[in-house]
Formats: sequence, structure tokens, C-alpha cells
Amino acid sequence: VHADLKSANVLVKSDLHACLADFGLAAITHDPTTSIAFSTSVSMYGTWRYMAPELLIAQSESKPTFKSDMYSFAMVILEVRRQSVRLSRQ
Repeated sequence: VHADLKSANVLVKSDLHACLADFGLAAITHDPTTSIAFSTSVSMYGTWRYMAPELLIAQSESKPTFKSDMYSFAMVILEVRRQSVRLSRQ
């Protein structure tokens, strides 16, 4: 779970491949198929503009999930489709 997916955290390489950046809020949870388990503790989740609605409710105890990352990804795609973020070649 990235937890702060937004256009500023999507870097585009010269060959136009996208890479995610800024994993400061990311959390990897236990996967029963492996022996690896990591977690991070954060008090603030992401950037409001890209956050799933359930994470914005003040009384909610919701935490970022794969589904909330998908919502954030959809917001990034919408931003690109609306050309709010311009790609520049240098």
C-alpha cells in the first residue's frame, strides 16, 4: 500500500515508463505466502485531493488499503486525461 499516490509521485523516465516515488507513507503488510512482514506507523495519510472518501471522514478509523490506492490512481489518471498535468520532454 503506497498511501500517497499522486501525480507528483509518478516519475516519467525519458523512455516514457512511469515509476512510483515517495514511499514515506507506504506499508507492506504480512503476506502468508512469504515469511516477510513489514509495517509502518503513520499519523497522516496522503494528500487530500487524491484520498479515497472513506479516508477523509474525521470520525472514520479507515486506513489506506489497496482499494484506496486504486482510488488515488484513478484520480491521477483523471488528472492526466484532463491534461491538468503536462508531460514535458527535455
